[in-house]
Amino acid sequence: MKKKNVGALLVEVLMGFGIFTAALLFALGVFPHSQRASAQARTYTLARATAKANLQEELAKDPASVVSRPPTAITRFLYSNSATPIKVDLESELIVSVVTPSPFPPQNVKNVESIVRWNQGGGIGVVRREVKYNAWIAE
Repeated sequence: MKKKNVGALLVEVLMGFGIFTAALLFALGVFPHSQRASAQARTYTLARATAKANLQEELAKDPASVVSRPPTAITRFLYSNSATPIKVDLESELIVSVVTPSPFPPQNVKNVESIVRWNQGGGIGVVRREVKYNAWIAE
């Protein structure tokens, strides 16, 4: 009487274990990348909101009083699921320039740019990022 071969060969077991391990390592390797991308997206959203708020604040003023501002350091905090907030250092700047020749004489037209910059750490080094909002006002 012949005995039937039941079960798996050692090679099949090792290959299955290797494939499972590779898939598990790949799945776990995705999490740090997604967390970094999430933090970068939150920082970008914060910088964009800051630039937009600065521009809206200037546009609410009398057009004659809107002038350029040098770069100013701003510290904000991002709150997420962690117990401690993440500190974000931003740099805000306002550039006002008069458009010449004016498209609406005798009024001057001012170009107002609200710029927010920040340093973003990456895998290779530090990258300088910036968000810019732009508007025109007539005096």
